[in-house]
Amino acid sequence: MLNQVLQHIEDFSKGFRTKGSFTQNLTITFSGNAIALVIGFAFTPFIARIYGPEAYGVFALFLAVSSNLSPLATFQFPSGYVAASTDEEFYRIVKITLIVLLFTTAIYIITIFFWSNYLMESFHVSELRPFIFWMPIYFFLMGLDYILLGWNIRVKEFKRAAIGKTVSTIISKGSTIAFGLLLQPTAIGIIIGNLLSYPVESITKAGLLIRSRVVYIFEPSTWVELKETFLRFKNYPLYLTPGLFITNLGSQLPVYYFSMTFNQATVGLFALANSMVNIPLSLIINSSTTVFLQKAAETIQDSKANLKDLVRSLHQRLFYISFIPISILAFTSEWIFNIIFGSNWAQSGVFASFLCIGVVFNVSYSPLSVLFRLLHKEKINFYITISSMGLKFFGLWIGFYFNNILWSVMGYSIANSVSYLFSLSIIFRLVNLSRWILIKHAVLMALLILGILLFNK
Repeated sequence: MLNQVLQHIEDFSKGFRTKGSFTQNLTITFSGNAIALVIGFAFTPFIARIYGPEAYGVFALFLAVSSNLSPLATFQFPSGYVAASTDEEFYRIVKITLIVLLFTTAIYIITIFFWSNYLMESFHVSELRPFIFWMPIYFFLMGLDYILLGWNIRVKEFKRAAIGKTVSTIISKGSTIAFGLLLQPTAIGIIIGNLLSYPVESITKAGLLIRSRVVYIFEPSTWVELKETFLRFKNYPLYLTPGLFITNLGSQLPVYYFSMTFNQATVGLFALANSMVNIPLSLIINSSTTVFLQKAAETIQDSKANLKDLVRSLHQRLFYISFIPISILAFTSEWIFNIIFGSNWAQSGVFASFLCIGVVFNVSYSPLSVLFRLLHKEKINFYITISSMGLKFFGLWIGFYFNNILWSVMGYSIANSVSYLFSLSIIFRLVNLSRWILIKHAVLMALLILGILLFNK
């Protein structure tokens, strides 16, 4: 046993010392995200106490709508940058992405200008009226940042992306606190503070290597070349974009549901719980997804048979990395929230306990889901996403039926867990990997769910 542990340490150390290796790139990305996470987490209690549940709830609703529409900004072409076979094809797809971003932003502005009142009344989001014109700005900056992220991944600029995440977090959170203390603690302070993270991160990502190659984007391309490139990546706008739109809608369903059924304070309580459960895991998810996308693309080109071992290794590592701390959080969250955020946020800690159920399988699913794109199975992913959306809606409806918000949170979380488990089983099948691993992990999750239910009885 000791020899195996020492061997794992030696393998990791060797991989870390190898320039450009999967281990080194993952460590760099993970470290950058970890620093940004610690900084963000340190600021969060101050933000929560300054602004309170209601302002936080309005911001959560604003961000839910903005994030939900963000996949339309680029049609998700940047996630396929690593799949471009030549540099010429890569620059053409970047050019197409920029055209899409400008076009969709213009449509967004026109829609907001002429039909914002009608849309807010129809979807019962009148709380967003004072902030509606900030949404196209978010939309454009999110799209530009995603383009640069895709470019960073292609040229393996993981260190620069990590630095950008850290710097943007400091400026974003610091500005949010300053706005609340010096002006007034309303939702606009959190909205503007969060907005600043996108241009700051984009500037950092646009390093010398990328800036020196921007000129190639504007080299003349024939209509035939652009058409061929667009058709090669057509599954991204046809399946990946609507699939991600539905995925985002599914993740934001509770925010919309609680906003229409209860009040913005309840939305704020849920939003903080959701972010505190997901933010630490997003550190693992974002780091592993960024590096796995590049590594999986290389593996498929070199030897597709090695993909199975890569999937098995990543899933097992990420499951156990997430399962242990999430289990601890599930039984201590109410106590933690009461101490760190204050008594006004105690109910948020109860929500967090139930939300732990739905996130464990997501930690390995999120990075592995890029295989749907790399294996050109976007259609399968789209159908899975639609099914998951229906399951999550049913989970929320349980609480509505029993008129109990905790049942809604629990139903939504269990639906999430089942959806991710089913999606992982599809991925395992695509790479010819035994699903016995998933069965064992599902048993552990069932025991965790039972424990949480008994503890909160």
